[in-house]
Amino acid sequence: MTQPAVEILMATYNGAAYIEEQIRSLQAQTFSRWRLLIHDDGSTDTTTDIVAGFCKQDDRIRMLSDNVNGVGAARNFLHLLAHTDADIVMLCDQDDSWLPEKIETMLSALTTTDGPALVYANAYYLNNERVIRRQVTRLHPTALDDFLFLNAGIQGCSMMLNRELINILGKPPATVAMHDHLITLGALCFGQLRYIDKVLMLYRQHGDNVTAHHVNRWKQAKRWFFTDECVVDRRHFDAVYAFYQHYKDQLDDSQRRVFKEYFKFVMSAGLPERLRIIRRNRFSLGGNQAILLVKTLLRKTIAER
Repeated sequence: MTQPAVEILMATYNGAAYIEEQIRSLQAQTFSRWRLLIHDDGSTDTTTDIVAGFCKQDDRIRMLSDNVNGVGAARNFLHLLAHTDADIVMLCDQDDSWLPEKIETMLSALTTTDGPALVYANAYYLNNERVIRRQVTRLHPTALDDFLFLNAGIQGCSMMLNRELINILGKPPATVAMHDHLITLGALCFGQLRYIDKVLMLYRQHGDNVTAHHVNRWKQAKRWFFTDECVVDRRHFDAVYAFYQHYKDQLDDSQRRVFKEYFKFVMSAGLPERLRIIRRNRFSLGGNQAILLVKTLLRKTIAER
């Protein structure tokens, strides 16, 4: 049976330094029945010239040209999602590098998953052209109760999703923290979220932030104990609330209850009550409730508006 084509969506902005390497990693994929749709957000470097060159060389690559720019990465990706009719879609950052078997491996997993679905895989860090063999994604939520407090979504550039999930999400809420946060919420509420336990990409980080933040455990511990960060990030809370208001009629009773308990946690004035809400609802961070309890004890709940 012929495998379905895959459309890769790439949102670009001033990516001239690395975009050629990324596109060549797509061209080196073991699965070749893909097409690449790129939308630029108003680059002032040579990004669009580089893309135009690839469009001439490879008819699988095309540019979505319109007057939409200056919208930021999240809205740029959502703009691309609104302009694809593909049955299977992947999101792609402009400066990473995909390992050759990424599309083939993920497609095999997605096409054996029924209904609305999102599959994702892992990555190693790429910093100053050095591969750091430390997996980027270490928490793997499976339900709302272990996702809502993450203040993030599954990494967008690691995703593959199907048309059924895209159609359910439809027009996005007015407030979105990031595109991957919205899509992850959608998969958990209306479909399946499936992890492929393989490293299929090199995720580029710029400067020294990988070694300082992700690898040095002492610095990571200091950041935990001496931080101004809150338990719930305001931007993600607003996005979760907007998601709930936008899609609540499509949620089942148990999902609505979980959302309401999350909102109750944020609005509660007392620490004992917040701790009870966590325990009562089995809220956690990717399955680890102890970490969430410690954060609740040590940090402010949410920033003021």
